[in-house]
Amino acid sequence: MSEILEKAKGHFKERLSAGLGSLEVPEWGTIIHFRPLNLKERDRIHRFASKDSLEALVETLIVRALDGDGKPLFKSVHRTELMREVDPEIIGRVCEEMNRAERLDFDTISGN
Repeated sequence: MSEILEKAKGHFKERLSAGLGSLEVPEWGTIIHFRPLNLKERDRIHRFASKDSLEALVETLIVRALDGDGKPLFKSVHRTELMREVDPEIIGRVCEEMNRAERLDFDTISGN
């Protein structure tokens, strides 16, 4: 394997080893944890976003929202319930905060 690929993989492992980010969701009485996305996960979310679908927010929640042990809080089978029975303002805020935190982490790592 190339030396550059090994360095690139090492860099991402460093980001992942920094631990889980977290945010409090008082309306749900919980703390949601999250970690940086890999490209495959971003692609999964982007497939919904490229259709100009708000379902991309729900997919973001399904892909990113973790418990304190790093286990997913939601599964794909929860998509319909999340779309129809959960406050969209809260889903939007949670996704925005997770994405903002990742951008801040990336800016810190990349020196921007």
